[in-house]
Amino acid sequence: MRYNKSGFPEADRQTPWGKQGVDVSHSDTTSNAAVDAGLCWDVDTEPAYMRVGDAVHVPVPNCKYTVRSDREPDDVSRILGPVSGSFKVTQNLAAFSLFDPLLEAGQLELVSAGEMHGGKSVWMVGKMLLGRAVINSESAVGLFLVLRNTHNGGGSLSVQFVVIDDATNTSVGLPIKGCSHNLRFRHSNMVQAEIANGKSEIHSSAFRYFNDNARMLSVLDGVRVTDSLITNILLNIYPPRRAVKADGIAIEARSAIHGLFLDADHRTGYTLWLAICSYIDHSKGLNRRLEALLWHEKYLQKTKLAPMLLKLLRV
Repeated sequence: MRYNKSGFPEADRQTPWGKQGVDVSHSDTTSNAAVDAGLCWDVDTEPAYMRVGDAVHVPVPNCKYTVRSDREPDDVSRILGPVSGSFKVTQNLAAFSLFDPLLEAGQLELVSAGEMHGGKSVWMVGKMLLGRAVINSESAVGLFLVLRNTHNGGGSLSVQFVVIDDATNTSVGLPIKGCSHNLRFRHSNMVQAEIANGKSEIHSSAFRYFNDNARMLSVLDGVRVTDSLITNILLNIYPPRRAVKADGIAIEARSAIHGLFLDADHRTGYTLWLAICSYIDHSKGLNRRLEALLWHEKYLQKTKLAPMLLKLLRV
């Protein structure tokens, strides 16, 4: 898929983390990568108080605040967020250690790392060295792991499996029933034990997810898509809207995806799915922040559209 008709500049076709964070590909350990990315700070907790009357402050039950230890006490940016009384902090280095067994075994190479929203969450990306799965003469896919650790009660520690199309740097993973796309570890008293167990589970879980996706993407590539079929599919997944603005967005999406699809040499189900994902990932008017691409609105769009596409293609 060459994109010369799509209007997406070459520089925009980066991975979800391509414009964010720090390159840590030269780091041989997660602790060195954390140093290079400026993530070697700890998180502490402090009591939360509520003001009553003019001067009295009383503790808030079952609530505390997480704070960065590398900031001055009078710096309000040190406050990461309110959390429940049972919330257990997972320090950055402890979270990143989930990748250590894979690095030591030569099964992973680090890519980049960074923080979001002043440290409310931190992340690290690694590329699994499983080899590439060839889909067709234009496309092959690889697997990346995205580790995210939250400090503001907005989520758990997680490792997400992300299938990337090599030629376009687009995330194309399909939601597959019975096959999880991530591992999650709750910020509870059991988090350290869960991390210890997770270190032995990551490779097998990621390997299964990648193989199942490669198989399904190859099945999609075996489905021929005609001009009339793609028109019908796009009208189903981006239907006309009553509201003028919403209808304009739907028309733009159908047009852009159709253009991407026609630009490819292979007119198959995989090419159509890649065109849909490319539009979602790389369009200029859409949110391209890392969390949007991998966890929030863009990821949710794909999980909604994928089953619709498979049904329309009778896969």
